[in-house]
Amino acid sequence: MAAFYFLFWTNGYPGRWTGLPTDGTLYHAATAMTLAAVVMTQVGNLFAQRTTRESAFRAGGFRNRLLWAGVATEIALLLLIVYVPALQGVFGTAAIPLSGWLFLLPWAPALLLADEVRKAVVRRKHRIHRNGGVP
Repeated sequence: MAAFYFLFWTNGYPGRWTGLPTDGTLYHAATAMTLAAVVMTQVGNLFAQRTTRESAFRAGGFRNRLLWAGVATEIALLLLIVYVPALQGVFGTAAIPLSGWLFLLPWAPALLLADEVRKAVVRRKHRIHRNGGVP
């Protein structure tokens, strides 16, 4: 939802939560931003959830070609839904401006890094428990 409001707030509706347009190009672009935010966070989640405790960077998932083919397909479908006029009409989207993509790009690594912190805490607690309460 941050992506949805980001587009409104940077296009003439700063700080407003209500009374926003419910139709038109800006609304459709904000809808596309919401979809893109879900896709971006799911890409980060895909890599983060490959292990429960081990770091995703040690899991070897970054070498999995099928994983990358899936990510590429997901992004290609997103771009088609956002930029192909016939699909824009079907899905109620509009083109996302460059500023929107710059806002969206950090979401995938942010989710991955947040989960890496969680896993580090879990590993530390497991080590302390295994060592009889000694860190």
